[in-house]
Amino acid sequence: MTVAIGIFDGVHLGHRAIRKKCGKNPIAFSFQNNTLITKKDFIYSTEQKVAILKNIGFKQVYHADFRDLCNMDCYEFCNKILQNYLQAKHVVVGENFRFGKNAEGNITTFTDVGL
Repeated sequence: MTVAIGIFDGVHLGHRAIRKKCGKNPIAFSFQNNTLITKKDFIYSTEQKVAILKNIGFKQVYHADFRDLCNMDCYEFCNKILQNYLQAKHVVVGENFRFGKNAEGNITTFTDVGL
């Protein structure tokens, strides 16, 4: 299973390019807008974002509460969320993607854990 990760606010051309890289039946992983600490202005509501992501071909869309995950380090996120919960085999992200507590993870982290 391929998982695309992002805030996906606006679902712009870059997000659509990420979708195309995912192949058939990908999953989108995002966050509920009202739980994001670093971003306050959104183009779409969480519900609209989910509908648009499904419309462009994501099989499922998970929108987690950021507060539940913000203290998780990048390896724990990969293990618990991506590998165990979502059964990810591949991950697709945008340029300069950072994740995990203190934004410690990057695209190399996925390679480190076998994604």
